[in-house]
Amino acid sequence: MNSFTIKPDKGRAVLFFFLISIFMAVGIGLLFLPPNKTSIIPLNQFLQPVIGCISALFGLVGYVTLFVRMQKPIIAFDEQEIRYYRNGVTVPWADIRSVQIVNEWGGNKVRWIYINVHNPEKYSAFEKLNKRYGMIEADLVFDFSLASQSDYEQVCKWVQERVH
Repeated sequence: MNSFTIKPDKGRAVLFFFLISIFMAVGIGLLFLPPNKTSIIPLNQFLQPVIGCISALFGLVGYVTLFVRMQKPIIAFDEQEIRYYRNGVTVPWADIRSVQIVNEWGGNKVRWIYINVHNPEKYSAFEKLNKRYGMIEADLVFDFSLASQSDYEQVCKWVQERVH
């Protein structure tokens, strides 16, 4: 295997689209339904439309993010390097010091690969925000939440064989 590319899984995208749609429906419902007059929250007539607007705005951001992420591959490998399209980083295999597969973080199931490199300063612009605050112990974090489980397992196997 000289090279391969992992693209987002359409089934997972449909799932995320459905979840975003539920979030949007609740936000729009809060925006247009009359406030409950018996609510214990005194500013309910003001808060309900504000929360509805914020919810709808976050839903729109979710749709746009999903659409943008579905347009390009997640990651591509070849004999010389890894190209992670989510943040536009290219890492030569020679720069990689270690790899860690992460399936749980903060009690949540995730599909991440932590990459530690020999020269972290070279890749500091690509760090996740969590890394900047010391919550993640890796130089780079590759997220495979939109990849199919089989593609993710293939990536994990190939990266571990290549680095170790």
